[in-house]
Amino acid sequence: MPFSRRGFLKASIAVLASIAMPLKLRRVEAAPYNFGQGRATKRSVQTFDRPSLSGEKQEPLERDTVVKIAGVTVGDEKPAHNRVWYLLENGAFVHSGPIQPVRTTLNRPRLELPTGGLLAEVTVPLTLARWGPSTEFAVAYRMYYSSAHWLTRVLAQPDGQVWYRLYDDRRRLSYWGQAEHFRPISRKELAPIHAQVAPEEKWIRVDRTNQVLTAYEGERQVYQARTATGAVFSTGDFTTPHGIFMSSRKRPSRHMAGGDINAEDWFDLPGVPWVSYLTKGGVAIHGTYWHNDYGRPRSHGCINVTPEAAKWIYRWTRPHVPATKSQMWEDEGTRVEVI
Repeated sequence: MPFSRRGFLKASIAVLASIAMPLKLRRVEAAPYNFGQGRATKRSVQTFDRPSLSGEKQEPLERDTVVKIAGVTVGDEKPAHNRVWYLLENGAFVHSGPIQPVRTTLNRPRLELPTGGLLAEVTVPLTLARWGPSTEFAVAYRMYYSSAHWLTRVLAQPDGQVWYRLYDDRRRLSYWGQAEHFRPISRKELAPIHAQVAPEEKWIRVDRTNQVLTAYEGERQVYQARTATGAVFSTGDFTTPHGIFMSSRKRPSRHMAGGDINAEDWFDLPGVPWVSYLTKGGVAIHGTYWHNDYGRPRSHGCINVTPEAAKWIYRWTRPHVPATKSQMWEDEGTRVEVI
């Protein structure tokens, strides 16, 4: 039967979650479906006339194209790990994996920043960070929705445009971004979750087989999120190690980069949000803005989750990182079992 707008029924999050997650799991943090917009994260993202990889191909989307998401549905059996598809405004369907759910929200600029700077997140599909506080300067990086960055200075230009200076923790350089594209994060947003629960009662299990992260308080499940753990690439085996770890080191933002620029697994990702490290080698649980394809291994060893899930985990686990701190490292943290 051909698909059409008239015949399209918008699936609920609960229905989609039941397809995407093992039935034995009860509460699910599913990828957000109410964003209204989506950004193509790959060089070319194919669209189809129905939610199926065997459907008739429609016009592909170029990287960073922003489209309106009119609805969401469950597609064919393949790909089995993620059967969620988006209906676009033009009637075409696109698999959700390479589409980052986004919104476009402009913010009132702050004209003063506290000493030491302030953490902020990008609230538009993408913004161009430049080498100076003007569109006349060359582009330094593209920064994407939900990525997190440290604001260290604010500058109001004569034309009325306000710019924030952004510090890059990896390159130890600064860029400038249009202030209305960044939302400063309040202390309240980073307050600990379930702080009344004894620290030893909190623990996390990451199931690599089912690609699911579950947070427990004692034996009670309190949160779940789909994951994308470490994969095997042509350049090596980056499978997430199994064992028992501690979330003893955390950062709200990290510029992650690695690999050969000509290799399939090269990456250069400023502002990776809500990073909870598990190993000294850098394996961490963190938010992901460069894909929306959870349910299969595809990382360089880290445990990818949605930015929303990463933020919850960041706030729920130890150590607690004050809003004024760019990182925290303690001897103990929340126990994480990777099986």
